Amino acid sequence: MNSPTLATERYTEQNYIDSNPTVHIEQSTLEYLYAAFSLYECKQTLNRKQYRALLEEYGWDKGATEERR
Repeated sequence: MNSPTLATERYTEQNYIDSNPTVHIEQSTLEYLYAAFSLYECKQTLNRKQYRALLEEYGWDKGATEERR
């Protein structure tokens, strides 16, 4: 028996993705909110040097431009 390929199996089935697009929007929104609130909490509890080190550890910009927006 041949293994399924992209031609015989839909992308959503192959990657175990729910085909309902609102599920993805809801999940990604929750993840963005979680990350935003986590960063806010870190910024409130860490000193400036520690916060910048945290952002640098994740490879993110220091945030000055985004914070001004």
